[in-house]
Amino acid sequence: MLNPSLTQCYIDESVHEKAGFVDTAFVFASGGFERAVAATLRGVGLSPGEDEFKSSARMDSNSKMREAREALLSLAGSKTRVAVFFGPYAHHTIGKHSLQALQ
Repeated sequence: MLNPSLTQCYIDESVHEKAGFVDTAFVFASGGFERAVAATLRGVGLSPGEDEFKSSARMDSNSKMREAREALLSLAGSKTRVAVFFGPYAHHTIGKHSLQALQ
């Protein structure tokens, strides 16, 4: 059972249409987590709201993004709980499957 103080849920899906599946990550956090993320980004010299961290971005030539990745992984590891769902890809049922997995 999840900690009752984890009151926020962030969801991100990655569709792999050719392979026929979708993976969905659920990140559960407590209040104030967005402020912690913004402070983490500012701590590595990025501007929240202007600079967007993308895990798929090339990191080898951007030291700020590498630092952000490490800092965000550390924050997520210490302040969140993460669940991942892998399911079949069907455009008309993505939301349904994600909600069922969340339950």
